[in-house]
Amino acid sequence: MAKTHTFTYKAAPDNAGGQVEIAVDVHLPDSAKAGDKLPCLVWIHGGGLFQSNKAQIPAHFLRAPDRHGIAIVSPDYRLAPQVRLPSILEDISDFANFLLDGTLNKKLVSQQAAELDLTKAGLSGASAGGFLANLLALGLCPNFSIEQASKAFRFVALEYPSSDLTTDQFTKPCRPFMGYLAEQDPDPLFREFADPQSKVSNGSDIPQSSHRNRFFMYAQQTGRYQNFIYGDNAADLIRQTTVPSTVQKSPKEHLLPVFVVHGAADSAVDVDQSRTLVNAYRTIGHTDVEYVELKDTDHLFDAFDATVELEPWWDFVTKRLTAK
Repeated sequence: MAKTHTFTYKAAPDNAGGQVEIAVDVHLPDSAKAGDKLPCLVWIHGGGLFQSNKAQIPAHFLRAPDRHGIAIVSPDYRLAPQVRLPSILEDISDFANFLLDGTLNKKLVSQQAAELDLTKAGLSGASAGGFLANLLALGLCPNFSIEQASKAFRFVALEYPSSDLTTDQFTKPCRPFMGYLAEQDPDPLFREFADPQSKVSNGSDIPQSSHRNRFFMYAQQTGRYQNFIYGDNAADLIRQTTVPSTVQKSPKEHLLPVFVVHGAADSAVDVDQSRTLVNAYRTIGHTDVEYVELKDTDHLFDAFDATVELEPWWDFVTKRLTAK
């Protein structure tokens, strides 16, 4: 089983007079030893940007280090709505620089662990984490340009990603993932989490029993998803971070190879989010795009079923990471 090392990559104000530490997990092969240099795959967790954390990673990712001889690097980030999307993107950018400037490798060396081969790095994410990974790849995180992304990463691979938060699914009340909340009046249960002035969470500090773990469903059911992510008066930012249209305005020479997998029966992030994204890449002539659509498959299929291997994903990833 993979060995896990955890490091804090930044701290930020927590709205309560203190600091919230934001960390990253590095999963290494059990056989890895000091002096080894391993290809690495960044994986950014989903949760609608409201919940989940770096440890809620599908089982096939945890098997990957031993199976494929690579490292999996999984960061936390601050969660909305206590911070809005610009602060989340700042965290993703700070993490990327922590990884790519060698600081993370120094931390690993200090623990007599294997290092990451930063010439063989890939970028990935699931659901809202796929949204963040795409924004990083397109240069929409602060202090991290599309030119930097195209040099730093060999590809971007996305599992059931959101890509356009202007659609009805994110702006109007709708049936949430896994069904309507049982409470007749859910507002009191979620009032604390909906308050932007409440204490900031890094995801890993949320108890398993907390109603916070249903906040994505609450945001969908109440039609407040987009506002929780962006806040008020954010029309320019919403336009800039609508990924398909941004792809079409991006310089083709800096676009990464793309892999996307999505379930056709996804009830949390409609499959059209990926279809539209893939079409945007292909429309501008970006030919290095692979798309796998899984029939009769819902959201988080690989998180709910630990036996899933997702072979097309790992074929794409390992081929790209191990190439000279």
